Amino acid sequence: MSIKIIGAKKILTILFVICILSVAYFGVNKVNADIAPFITVAGGGMLYCPVNTTYSTNHLTLQIEFGYGMGVRCELTYDIDGVSKGSIPLVVTNPGELHVVNPTTGTVDLPPLSEGSHCLTITVTARLNGYYGANPPGVPFKPTGVAGNYEAIWVTSVYFTVDTTGGFTDTTPPVITDLSISNQTYGFPRIPLLFHVNEDISQATYSLDGQDNITITENTTLTNLTPGQHNLLLYVRDKTGNMAVSQTSFSIAEEQKLSTQIVEQQPKPFPAALITTALLLTLFAAFAIVLYFKRYRKPLSDSLSEKNKPL
Repeated sequence: MSIKIIGAKKILTILFVICILSVAYFGVNKVNADIAPFITVAGGGMLYCPVNTTYSTNHLTLQIEFGYGMGVRCELTYDIDGVSKGSIPLVVTNPGELHVVNPTTGTVDLPPLSEGSHCLTITVTARLNGYYGANPPGVPFKPTGVAGNYEAIWVTSVYFTVDTTGGFTDTTPPVITDLSISNQTYGFPRIPLLFHVNEDISQATYSLDGQDNITITENTTLTNLTPGQHNLLLYVRDKTGNMAVSQTSFSIAEEQKLSTQIVEQQPKPFPAALITTALLLTLFAAFAIVLYFKRYRKPLSDSLSEKNKPL
């Protein structure tokens, strides 16, 4: 009895299919408008706290369950109101067991929160390294620039309110519309950042690729964008402190590498117009000679007969 050894490429292909199935099962980038016991986190998780509701305390603990496919490395980070707070540590449930989807849990004590509306943003980064299958991984995975390495990013935003006074608070966040940057590839390193808000705002900031927030007072332009994929988060706060977030991903086309071309001097071809003119003149001369002999010169036989006539 012979045992067939499965190649490394086939194993990686199987792991990748498992990863895609697990992401398709868990990943839904949508926050329910109704109060729910948990919120689905895009990329493969469930957030139990905070959810989109009002809390009577300003001391909350982030609680999340996350599952990632075998062979995939995942990192979870979070920010509050546009300020990065770092990674969410994940603890594997039953680490001694082998799972197709590895279940983990994560808890983080959030810093004391002020009264009013807040936005929690969770970013999931999944990495698939060392994949050399015949077919490259598809969406949402994209190549990182290193052969065999791929990466996918999901962003989920959750809105909640802190009200320790028990009084009425405006908890309706503003609405961002007509964002000029969309999920597409741009051919220039400068992109106008334009948007509209349905009410008066007190502050607007944006974060590019997880960097520090930049405050803007009007429409602006993103400049010096490097080739490749980028992630933009736009934060808008109204007069009562409610915050809205708009997230989009886009790409800048790769710069074309210009190479110096050496132009070799080649002999100039004989002018085609001159050749054509000479040929036409030759044909015209030949035609004129033939016409002349036909019309004005008698045939040789007639000339001989006239010479032999008796006087």
